[in-house]
Amino acid sequence: MPPTKRKAPTPSKAAAEAPVWTVTGSELVKAFQHIIYSLPQCHDQWFADKDWCAILPDYWSSLKNYRDQVTTKKFVRAIKKHFGDISGDRGETNPSGVYYVQRNTAGPKGGIGGHCFLITKKDFCPLPPSSPHFFIGEITNVLQPLQPQNHPVSSRGLANNILKQTYFDSGEAWKMFMPSDAPKPKDTDPGKSTGDAVKAVIKDRMLACQSGMQNFWEAIEGGTKDDVADVSDFKRRKTTYMCHAVYAALRKALESMDSNQSRLTWSQCCDHAVEAMKVVGFDDNVASSTVKRAHLLMRDNNNKFPHPNEKARKKKAAKEAAAKEEEGEEESDSDSDSD
Repeated sequence: MPPTKRKAPTPSKAAAEAPVWTVTGSELVKAFQHIIYSLPQCHDQWFADKDWCAILPDYWSSLKNYRDQVTTKKFVRAIKKHFGDISGDRGETNPSGVYYVQRNTAGPKGGIGGHCFLITKKDFCPLPPSSPHFFIGEITNVLQPLQPQNHPVSSRGLANNILKQTYFDSGEAWKMFMPSDAPKPKDTDPGKSTGDAVKAVIKDRMLACQSGMQNFWEAIEGGTKDDVADVSDFKRRKTTYMCHAVYAALRKALESMDSNQSRLTWSQCCDHAVEAMKVVGFDDNVASSTVKRAHLLMRDNNNKFPHPNEKARKKKAAKEAAAKEEEGEEESDSDSDSD
Protein backbone atom coordinates (compact mmCIF):
# COMPACT_ATOMS: atom_id res chain seq x y z
CA MET A 1 0.00 0.00 0.00
CA PRO A 2 1.62 3.26 -1.09
CA PRO A 3 2.28 5.72 1.72
CA THR A 4 -0.20 8.51 2.01
CA LYS A 5 1.03 12.04 1.39
CA ARG A 6 0.52 14.46 4.18
CA LYS A 7 -0.94 17.79 3.25
CA ALA A 8 1.06 20.84 4.11
CA PRO A 9 -0.42 22.71 7.04
CA THR A 10 -2.58 25.59 5.95
CA PRO A 11 -2.27 28.89 7.75
CA SER A 12 -5.03 29.72 10.14
CA LYS A 13 -7.80 31.95 8.94
CA ALA A 14 -6.83 34.66 11.41
CA ALA A 15 -3.22 34.61 10.24
CA ALA A 16 -4.31 34.73 6.61
CA GLU A 17 -6.53 37.72 7.25
CA ALA A 18 -3.98 39.62 9.39
CA PRO A 19 -3.50 43.07 7.82
CA VAL A 20 -0.07 44.00 6.52
CA TRP A 21 1.02 47.52 7.46
CA THR A 22 1.55 49.70 4.42
CA VAL A 23 3.63 52.86 4.31
CA THR A 24 1.29 55.68 3.38
CA GLY A 25 2.02 59.08 1.95
CA SER A 26 0.99 60.76 5.21
CA GLU A 27 3.57 58.69 7.10
CA LEU A 28 6.27 59.85 4.68
CA VAL A 29 5.15 63.46 5.19
CA LYS A 30 5.45 63.06 8.98
CA ALA A 31 8.95 61.63 8.60
CA PHE A 32 9.91 64.49 6.29
CA GLN A 33 8.49 67.07 8.73
CA HIS A 34 10.55 65.52 11.50
CA ILE A 35 13.70 66.14 9.47
CA ILE A 36 12.62 69.73 8.80
CA TYR A 37 12.30 70.45 12.53
CA SER A 38 15.05 68.27 13.93
CA LEU A 39 17.92 68.26 11.44
CA PRO A 40 18.93 71.82 10.50
CA GLN A 41 22.10 70.50 8.86
CA CYS A 42 19.86 69.30 6.01
CA HIS A 43 18.55 72.81 5.34
CA ASP A 44 19.43 75.06 2.39
CA GLN A 45 20.73 72.25 0.14
CA TRP A 46 19.19 70.32 -2.71
CA PHE A 47 19.02 66.54 -2.30
CA ALA A 48 17.62 63.94 -4.69
CA ASP A 49 14.52 61.91 -3.88
CA LYS A 50 16.52 58.68 -3.59
CA ASP A 51 18.70 60.26 -0.90
CA TRP A 52 15.69 61.41 1.09
CA CYS A 53 14.16 57.93 0.88
CA ALA A 54 17.44 56.38 2.02
CA ILE A 55 17.62 58.33 5.29
CA LEU A 56 13.93 58.60 6.28
CA PRO A 57 13.80 55.11 7.89
CA ASP A 58 16.88 55.96 9.97
CA TYR A 59 15.16 58.96 11.55
CA TRP A 60 11.54 57.77 11.71
CA SER A 61 11.24 54.51 13.62
CA SER A 62 7.93 53.33 12.13
CA LEU A 63 9.62 53.11 8.70
CA LYS A 64 12.66 51.20 9.95
CA ASN A 65 11.37 47.74 9.01
CA TYR A 66 9.66 48.87 5.80
CA ARG A 67 12.50 50.31 3.77
CA ASP A 68 11.32 48.47 0.66
CA GLN A 69 8.05 50.42 0.79
CA VAL A 70 9.76 53.82 0.97
CA THR A 71 9.93 54.32 -2.77
CA THR A 72 10.85 57.48 -4.62
CA LYS A 73 7.59 57.44 -6.55
CA LYS A 74 5.50 57.35 -3.37
CA PHE A 75 7.73 59.91 -1.67
CA VAL A 76 7.65 62.45 -4.50
CA ARG A 77 3.87 62.16 -4.88
CA ALA A 78 3.27 62.65 -1.12
CA ILE A 79 5.64 65.59 -0.65
CA LYS A 80 4.45 67.48 -3.73
CA LYS A 81 0.82 66.96 -2.76
CA HIS A 82 1.40 68.23 0.78
CA PHE A 83 3.90 71.05 0.22
CA GLY A 84 3.37 71.96 -3.46
CA ASP A 85 5.93 72.02 -6.26
CA ILE A 86 7.35 75.54 -6.00
CA SER A 87 10.91 75.78 -7.30
CA GLY A 88 11.92 79.12 -5.79
CA ASP A 89 12.81 80.68 -9.15
CA ARG A 90 11.53 84.09 -10.27
CA GLY A 91 11.00 85.17 -6.67
CA GLU A 92 8.55 82.38 -5.88
CA THR A 93 8.26 81.59 -2.17
CA ASN A 94 6.69 78.70 -0.31
CA PRO A 95 5.49 79.46 3.25
CA SER A 96 6.29 75.87 4.24
CA GLY A 97 9.95 76.32 3.25
CA VAL A 98 9.93 73.25 0.97
CA TYR A 99 11.06 73.68 -2.65
CA TYR A 100 11.00 71.21 -5.54
CA VAL A 101 12.68 70.90 -8.92
CA GLN A 102 13.19 68.13 -11.45
CA ARG A 103 16.77 68.26 -12.58
CA ASN A 104 19.39 65.85 -13.90
CA THR A 105 23.01 66.69 -13.37
CA ALA A 106 26.30 64.89 -12.93
CA GLY A 107 27.89 64.66 -9.52
CA PRO A 108 31.32 63.54 -8.32
CA LYS A 109 30.17 59.92 -8.23
CA GLY A 110 28.24 59.83 -11.46
CA GLY A 111 24.75 60.88 -12.44
CA ILE A 112 22.54 62.18 -9.65
CA GLY A 113 19.39 64.22 -9.76
CA GLY A 114 15.83 63.49 -10.75
CA HIS A 115 13.23 64.89 -8.36
CA CYS A 116 15.05 67.13 -5.87
CA PHE A 117 13.87 68.87 -2.71
CA LEU A 118 15.28 71.68 -0.59
CA ILE A 119 14.09 72.64 2.89
CA THR A 120 14.79 75.99 4.55
CA LYS A 121 13.66 78.21 7.42
CA LYS A 122 14.33 81.35 5.37
CA ASP A 123 11.64 83.46 3.72
CA PHE A 124 12.97 82.59 0.26
CA CYS A 125 14.74 79.80 -1.60
CA PRO A 126 18.46 80.32 -0.80
CA LEU A 127 19.61 78.35 -3.85
CA PRO A 128 17.12 78.69 -6.72
CA PRO A 129 17.52 76.29 -9.66
CA SER A 130 18.48 79.14 -11.99
CA SER A 131 21.41 80.12 -9.77
CA PRO A 132 24.86 79.53 -11.29
CA HIS A 133 25.81 77.97 -7.94
CA PHE A 134 23.03 75.36 -8.11
CA PHE A 135 24.15 71.86 -7.20
CA ILE A 136 22.65 68.65 -5.86
CA GLY A 137 24.35 67.33 -2.76
CA GLU A 138 24.53 63.87 -1.23
CA ILE A 139 22.62 63.73 2.01
CA THR A 140 24.58 60.81 3.42
CA ASN A 141 27.65 63.05 3.56
CA VAL A 142 25.72 65.45 5.79
CA LEU A 143 24.02 62.97 8.11
CA GLN A 144 26.42 60.05 8.27
CA PRO A 145 28.25 61.26 11.40
CA LEU A 146 24.94 61.57 13.25
CA GLN A 147 23.51 58.14 12.52
CA PRO A 148 25.40 56.18 15.24
CA GLN A 149 24.06 58.63 17.83
CA ASN A 150 20.48 58.39 16.58
CA HIS A 151 18.11 57.18 19.27
CA PRO A 152 14.86 55.88 17.76
CA VAL A 153 11.71 57.38 19.19
CA SER A 154 8.21 56.15 18.61
CA SER A 155 6.59 57.70 15.58
CA ARG A 156 3.54 58.61 17.62
CA GLY A 157 5.63 60.53 20.15
CA LEU A 158 7.50 62.44 17.45
CA ALA A 159 4.31 63.20 15.56
CA ASN A 160 2.68 64.55 18.73
CA ASN A 161 5.70 66.75 19.45
CA ILE A 162 5.61 68.17 15.91
CA LEU A 163 1.90 68.85 16.11
CA LYS A 164 2.35 70.68 19.44
CA GLN A 165 5.18 72.85 18.14
CA THR A 166 4.42 75.95 16.13
CA TYR A 167 6.50 78.68 14.60
CA PHE A 168 6.10 80.71 17.80
CA ASP A 169 8.04 78.04 19.69
CA SER A 170 11.07 78.56 17.47
CA GLY A 171 14.16 80.62 18.22
CA GLU A 172 13.46 82.68 15.11
CA ALA A 173 10.09 83.80 16.50
CA TRP A 174 11.70 84.69 19.83
CA LYS A 175 14.27 86.84 18.07
CA MET A 176 11.63 88.41 15.81
CA PHE A 177 9.01 89.46 18.37
CA MET A 178 10.63 89.56 21.82
CA PRO A 179 12.59 92.62 23.00
CA SER A 180 16.24 92.28 22.11
CA ASP A 181 17.25 92.46 25.79
CA ALA A 182 14.90 89.63 26.82
CA PRO A 183 16.86 86.62 28.15
CA LYS A 184 16.94 83.75 25.71
CA PRO A 185 14.96 80.68 26.80
CA LYS A 186 17.94 78.38 26.37
CA ASP A 187 19.71 80.43 29.05
CA THR A 188 16.87 80.21 31.57
CA ASP A 189 14.83 77.05 30.95
CA PRO A 190 15.98 75.05 27.89
CA GLY A 191 13.06 72.62 27.96
CA LYS A 192 10.26 75.15 28.32
CA SER A 193 7.97 75.99 25.41
CA THR A 194 8.18 79.68 24.50
CA GLY A 195 5.22 79.96 22.14
CA ASP A 196 2.75 81.25 24.75
CA ALA A 197 5.19 83.91 25.96
CA VAL A 198 5.80 85.17 22.42
CA LYS A 199 2.07 85.31 21.67
CA ALA A 200 1.41 87.22 24.90
CA VAL A 201 4.01 89.85 23.93
CA ILE A 202 2.45 90.17 20.47
CA LYS A 203 -1.02 90.71 21.98
CA ASP A 204 0.32 93.38 24.36
CA ARG A 205 1.94 95.15 21.41
CA MET A 206 -1.35 95.01 19.50
CA LEU A 207 -3.13 96.63 22.47
CA ALA A 208 -0.52 99.41 22.44
CA CYS A 209 -1.17 99.93 18.73
CA GLN A 210 -4.93 100.11 19.33
CA SER A 211 -4.39 102.82 21.93
CA GLY A 212 -2.25 104.74 19.45
CA MET A 213 -4.93 104.48 16.77
CA GLN A 214 -7.34 106.41 19.00
CA ASN A 215 -4.86 108.81 20.65
CA PHE A 216 -1.51 109.01 18.92
CA TRP A 217 0.27 110.31 22.06
CA GLU A 218 -0.42 107.02 23.87
CA ALA A 219 1.89 105.21 21.40
CA ILE A 220 4.86 107.57 21.69
CA GLU A 221 7.55 107.68 24.34
CA GLY A 222 6.66 110.14 27.11
CA GLY A 223 3.54 111.20 25.24
CA THR A 224 0.70 113.22 26.78
CA LYS A 225 -2.33 115.03 25.44
CA ASP A 226 -0.25 118.22 25.34
CA ASP A 227 1.67 116.73 22.40
CA VAL A 228 -1.23 117.66 20.12
CA ALA A 229 0.25 121.17 20.07
CA ASP A 230 3.89 120.03 19.89
CA VAL A 231 3.65 117.46 17.06
CA SER A 232 2.85 118.40 13.46
CA ASP A 233 -0.17 117.05 11.63
CA PHE A 234 2.08 115.04 9.32
CA LYS A 235 3.89 113.30 12.18
CA ARG A 236 0.62 112.66 14.04
CA ARG A 237 -0.82 111.04 10.94
CA LYS A 238 2.36 109.01 10.37
CA THR A 239 2.27 107.69 13.94
CA THR A 240 -1.38 106.73 13.58
CA TYR A 241 -0.68 104.99 10.28
CA MET A 242 2.16 102.96 11.77
CA CYS A 243 -0.07 101.90 14.67
CA HIS A 244 -2.61 100.61 12.15
CA ALA A 245 0.02 98.90 9.99
CA VAL A 246 1.92 97.19 12.82
CA TYR A 247 -1.37 96.06 14.33
CA ALA A 248 -2.49 94.56 11.01
CA ALA A 249 0.84 92.76 10.51
CA LEU A 250 0.84 91.31 14.04
CA ARG A 251 -2.76 90.20 13.74
CA LYS A 252 -1.99 88.44 10.45
CA ALA A 253 1.02 86.80 12.09
CA LEU A 254 -1.10 85.39 14.90
CA GLU A 255 -3.65 84.09 12.39
CA SER A 256 -1.27 82.50 9.88
CA MET A 257 2.12 81.82 11.45
CA ASP A 258 0.71 79.35 13.96
CA SER A 259 0.30 76.73 11.22
CA ASN A 260 3.20 74.45 10.34
CA GLN A 261 1.76 73.68 6.90
CA SER A 262 0.67 76.97 5.38
CA ARG A 263 2.16 79.72 7.51
CA LEU A 264 3.08 83.09 6.09
CA THR A 265 6.46 84.69 6.64
CA TRP A 266 6.81 87.93 8.59
CA SER A 267 7.58 89.75 5.34
CA GLN A 268 4.32 88.47 3.85
CA CYS A 269 2.44 89.60 6.96
CA CYS A 270 3.88 93.10 6.51
CA ASP A 271 2.92 93.04 2.81
CA HIS A 272 -0.61 92.14 3.88
CA ALA A 273 -0.64 95.07 6.31
CA VAL A 274 0.32 97.55 3.57
CA GLU A 275 -2.47 96.27 1.32
CA ALA A 276 -4.94 96.32 4.21
CA MET A 277 -4.15 99.99 4.82
CA LYS A 278 -5.02 100.81 1.21
CA VAL A 279 -8.33 98.99 1.54
CA VAL A 280 -9.40 101.04 4.57
CA GLY A 281 -8.52 104.34 2.88
CA PHE A 282 -4.84 105.08 3.61
CA ASP A 283 -3.17 106.04 0.35
CA ASP A 284 0.37 106.33 1.74
CA ASN A 285 2.97 104.77 -0.52
CA VAL A 286 4.70 102.65 2.14
CA ALA A 287 6.79 99.50 1.67
CA SER A 288 6.63 96.47 3.92
CA SER A 289 10.20 97.24 5.06
CA THR A 290 8.83 100.42 6.66
CA VAL A 291 6.35 98.35 8.67
CA LYS A 292 9.19 96.07 9.76
CA ARG A 293 11.25 99.03 10.99
CA ALA A 294 8.24 100.46 12.85
CA HIS A 295 7.73 97.11 14.56
CA LEU A 296 11.38 96.99 15.61
CA LEU A 297 11.08 100.46 17.15
CA MET A 298 8.11 99.34 19.24
CA ARG A 299 9.66 95.98 20.11
CA ASP A 300 12.79 97.48 21.68
CA ASN A 301 11.16 100.54 23.25
CA ASN A 302 8.52 99.05 25.55
CA ASN A 303 5.87 99.07 22.78
CA LYS A 304 6.29 102.79 22.14
CA PHE A 305 7.48 104.82 19.17
CA PRO A 306 10.19 107.42 19.74
CA HIS A 307 8.72 110.88 20.34
CA PRO A 308 8.33 112.57 16.92
CA ASN A 309 9.40 115.96 18.39
CA GLU A 310 12.47 115.21 20.47
CA LYS A 311 13.05 118.87 21.31
CA ALA A 312 9.57 119.24 22.77
CA ARG A 313 9.93 115.97 24.68
CA LYS A 314 13.19 117.05 26.30
CA LYS A 315 11.72 120.46 27.18
CA LYS A 316 8.69 118.81 28.77
CA ALA A 317 10.87 116.30 30.64
CA ALA A 318 13.02 119.14 32.00
CA LYS A 319 9.92 121.02 33.13
CA GLU A 320 8.56 117.92 34.90
CA ALA A 321 11.91 117.32 36.58
CA ALA A 322 12.02 120.94 37.77
CA ALA A 323 8.48 120.65 39.14
CA LYS A 324 9.37 117.51 41.09
CA GLU A 325 12.49 119.17 42.45
CA GLU A 326 10.43 122.17 43.56
CA GLU A 327 7.93 119.91 45.30
CA GLY A 328 10.77 118.19 47.09
CA GLU A 329 12.12 121.52 48.33
CA GLU A 330 8.68 122.57 49.57
CA GLU A 331 8.31 119.33 51.50
CA SER A 332 11.71 119.77 53.09
CA ASP A 333 10.82 123.37 54.06
CA SER A 334 7.56 122.27 55.67
CA ASP A 335 9.38 119.58 57.61
CA SER A 336 11.92 122.10 58.94
CA ASP A 337 9.11 124.52 59.97
CA SER A 338 7.34 121.79 61.89
CA ASP A 339 10.54 121.08 63.79
